Amino acid sequence: FYNGDGVKQNYILALYHFMRAAEQDNLEAQSMIGIMYHKGIGVKQDYELALVHFSFAAEQGFVLAQYMLGEMYYKGKEIEQDYTKALYYFRLAAEQGHADSQFWLGVMYYEGEGVEQDLLKSKGYLEQSTEQGSEKSKELLKLLLPLLD
Repeated sequence: FYNGDGVKQNYILALYHFMRAAEQDNLEAQSMIGIMYHKGIGVKQDYELALVHFSFAAEQGFVLAQYMLGEMYYKGKEIEQDYTKALYYFRLAAEQGHADSQFWLGVMYYEGEGVEQDLLKSKGYLEQSTEQGSEKSKELLKLLLPLLD
């Protein structure tokens, strides 16, 4: 129902089925509910509810939820900015090979946001992300490498 694959797209029914699956501890469903509330898809946008659903899935190791929490805390638009929490969640996701989380860790170490600036750590995270095809990591890496010479 969420994507409209084989059925008419219906976000209300999608949310209903995601809720039922979430009640059975389906972490992907928890994350999808978080996305729906985060983006206001089929529901009134509610960052606090998004945070609740992402947190539940993230603490159980679901990489998408970890990334979404990292992004929310890093940007601080929806909730209070907290680089320490952003770093925590980005690290959890990066350890599972999540390219965007590796990119943001590279940015944080490059800029010294929430951590002491460490260009070598930045390089390492950006290289990991670039190996997975991240163009934005590749571009930042081009800016970083001359600083290490």
